[in-house]
Amino acid sequence: MKSAHGDDQLIKNQDLTLKEMDFSYEKLKIYNMSNHLSYWLYTREQLRGELLNMSDPSMIKSTNFNAKNPIKILVHDWLGSFYDKEYFCSHIMKTYLRAERCNVICVDWKQLTYDLFYASAKINVKYIGYDIAKVLNILTNNMKVGSENIHLIGHGMGAHIVGYTGKKLNGQIPRITGLDPVLPLYENTDPKYRINKNDATFVDIIHTNGNSFGLFKSLGHIDFYPSGGKSQLNCKVLDKVTGGACSHAKAIEYFAHSILFKEEYKSFQCASWREFRVGECGEYANSTYMGEHVDKKYSGRKCVWRENIISVNQCQNDVSKTTTDKPEVIIYESRISTGYQIITTVSVDEKVSDMFIVYIDIPEYWNCNIVIINRPFSTQINVV
Repeated sequence: MKSAHGDDQLIKNQDLTLKEMDFSYEKLKIYNMSNHLSYWLYTREQLRGELLNMSDPSMIKSTNFNAKNPIKILVHDWLGSFYDKEYFCSHIMKTYLRAERCNVICVDWKQLTYDLFYASAKINVKYIGYDIAKVLNILTNNMKVGSENIHLIGHGMGAHIVGYTGKKLNGQIPRITGLDPVLPLYENTDPKYRINKNDATFVDIIHTNGNSFGLFKSLGHIDFYPSGGKSQLNCKVLDKVTGGACSHAKAIEYFAHSILFKEEYKSFQCASWREFRVGECGEYANSTYMGEHVDKKYSGRKCVWRENIISVNQCQNDVSKTTTDKPEVIIYESRISTGYQIITTVSVDEKVSDMFIVYIDIPEYWNCNIVIINRPFSTQINVV
């Protein structure tokens, strides 16, 4: 088989480790990755997408690709496809193009997942990542693309794929974002076999289903753990049915939303329980925003995002001091006649590694408007 890049080299079984070959599907063939991958370009000029012919770089010039605009490479999860309406590529692509003029390239690798076991798909991750690296080399060499304009975003297994792309390019990619990188077969893997902070100049990770579909350990320069990083708002019922798929997909929703709403997901670093107790991890200390507009100066820090459900009107509420060992999250419901009514309170969970996690589990039938964190020794909280 001839590669779409003009490279006849095949992916051979001897490239696999013995351990990986033990996991191989019995009908696994010798694949040339390029014949099983599709690269689709989306721009404001062509929202329906254009299939890029990477075997003839000169053909790219006939598309709406603009080398002056930023490049966003999107890689879907195992068994996912960018064709899925409102799913990974569709959702993020549309949001990016609303926000700015850019080149969104969706990598479709579904042909390598439909007839394979998960473990066999994992074997392909490395080679898919390498193929994307070839594409980036074509763009930089033939289209004069500046490498500083490249951003790779991968969901689930796609996060590990873009990690391999970064490895192949010696960590020279400016930024890689991993959206809930998958856990199965990666839990105790050496960092060189999964996404890690050495894969790009800046690697940010959003964990939404840790220790289930996704990895919970810190993987990047900065890791975000919305609602604790394990189970997400309004996903409790669906997670029980799907094993966590709802929370796993929430990373996509959060990231897409952050593209248009820069200050939506304010996050805080908490290095210790003591700092949290004295309020040093609050509104004004070491905060950044989760998602597209993360401040890269916070490289190396661990952050936790507290989920806000906010009323339309900005408000300021007095919060009573507490002497309890754990701070509480107070959930209010807005009522016109009686003002704010407390629905319930939940405690902040125990310390996990170098962060503290707030679990907020709100039934969908509650009309909740405001969530206020009641920190010990703090008398006032601004909700904005």
